[in-house]
Amino acid sequence: MELKGHFPNGLENCSSMTSLDLSSNSLSGPIPADVSKQLPFITNLDLSYNTFSGEIPESLANCTYLNTVNLQNNKLTGEIPGQLGLLALLNQFNVANNQLTGPIPSSFSKFASSNFANQGLCGKPLSNDCTATSSSRTGVIVGSAVAGAVITLIIVGVVLFFFLRKMPARKKEKDVEENKWANTIKGAKGVKVSMFEKSVAKMKLNDLMKATGDFTKDNIIGTGRSGTMYKATLPDGSFLAIKRLQDTQHS
Repeated sequence: MELKGHFPNGLENCSSMTSLDLSSNSLSGPIPADVSKQLPFITNLDLSYNTFSGEIPESLANCTYLNTVNLQNNKLTGEIPGQLGLLALLNQFNVANNQLTGPIPSSFSKFASSNFANQGLCGKPLSNDCTATSSSRTGVIVGSAVAGAVITLIIVGVVLFFFLRKMPARKKEKDVEENKWANTIKGAKGVKVSMFEKSVAKMKLNDLMKATGDFTKDNIIGTGRSGTMYKATLPDGSFLAIKRLQDTQHS
């Protein structure tokens, strides 16, 4: 019968138990932190081929009678507690195929390398050195950071390049827009119109009359010795100041 769920509760009632084999089931969740209190006299613990997760509890080191610990093929994370190396009677220890990381306690170098395989562990009995692994990870992190900075600079450079290229075009479009009315009346017969920005063009007198409302008094914006200044509203919504000259020597 396959067991499912978490690590069984109520084992404190079996405190005299010396062997517990829960291998090849569908048990999940963490190994209880107080496992040493529940099983103080345990000598053989086999939790292999389940989906236990979390860290290996440090309190397991308090099970001083342990001979065998088999935790392979689970989803355990973190490091192997160094305290487990103090178990004097421990002669079998297997944590292969988990998600453990970090250095293997030196006292475990007597076990086969296959007992620690397929995860992020380093040090004896494995062939990968922890110092080299640490340097490699640091190199990867630094390399990734540098690569990210370079890519960011390239992207910023490309954006600036296209932005600066578009600026003259936008300025030109703005100038064309501001003088659009002048472009529509160039070459037309009529009176000269003087604009601000020193541009000069011609427009039909009929259009000029319409723009000023036939020089209505409502559009007068000023008077002077040479004539009266009117506000002219062009069809595109832009405005002009038009002076209607009088007979004067000053004109």
